[in-house]
Amino acid sequence: MKALIMLMLCLTSFVGFAQQASTQSPKETEEYKRQALVYNLSKRYNDFTATRSALLNMIAIDPQDRSLLDSLALIYFDFEQYGATAIVTNDALAIEPNNLLALELNAIAYENLGFAEEALGRFQSLYIKQPSLDLLYKIAFMQYEMKNFNQCRVTIKQLFEEEVIDTEKVAYPSTQEGER
Repeated sequence: MKALIMLMLCLTSFVGFAQQASTQSPKETEEYKRQALVYNLSKRYNDFTATRSALLNMIAIDPQDRSLLDSLALIYFDFEQYGATAIVTNDALAIEPNNLLALELNAIAYENLGFAEEALGRFQSLYIKQPSLDLLYKIAFMQYEMKNFNQCRVTIKQLFEEEVIDTEKVAYPSTQEGER
């Protein structure tokens, strides 16, 4: 009888522990805290590989934290790993479609990968969500490069209709040496 009572007490405490563990936020777990420490130390010591690894582990623990995906995308972007940047930002946009940082990095990544049509569409989506002369100019430039002259004309017309066109300056480096 004592053994049965002891077994029931053990099971009750185990069930209580399991319930307590399941209500714990992912960020409160010891493993997440350890990975966050590794992440911060690796950033301090400029260790890209460890930083990326810690972020991936933190994402595995807390997959709903969009800021982790943004951080990972920025790391890939900084190291010009545009394929990985595109994949991570696609995941971030699936979670939050209005994530402007992810959308911009996504557009730049696709452009650098040579997918001009996809990049143009993403730049246009970004412009709709956050209009700017820089983006409008970028869109017109890409349309011109892709020989979409009618679309380019419409975009240039839209550029000249902007009120701040006379006060703003947009500069992009030329592909020709010595020109700007």
